[in-house]
Amino acid sequence: MSGSGANSGAGTRHCDVLVAGGGPAGCVAALSLARAGTRVVIVAPVASPGWRVGESLAPAARPLLERLGVLDRVTADGHAPGRSRTTAPSP
Repeated sequence: MSGSGANSGAGTRHCDVLVAGGGPAGCVAALSLARAGTRVVIVAPVASPGWRVGESLAPAARPLLERLGVLDRVTADGHAPGRSRTTAPSP
């Protein structure tokens, strides 16, 4: 990253890739890139404390979390597994 203006160089991080967003996709992208030797910085808004509506990972994400080697950490941090319906509700 390079900066311009009065604060150029003050507190900057140098990276090869800047990932905008620290959600599941951004974190997986950053983790994969970092493991390949890329210098990565994630930029995300400050998270509000507590549970937020709409945050979930589908059960299909578990195999990916296992391949990334982070499923045990996610589980240990107290995140409940997602639930999904296999069929549409009846009309």
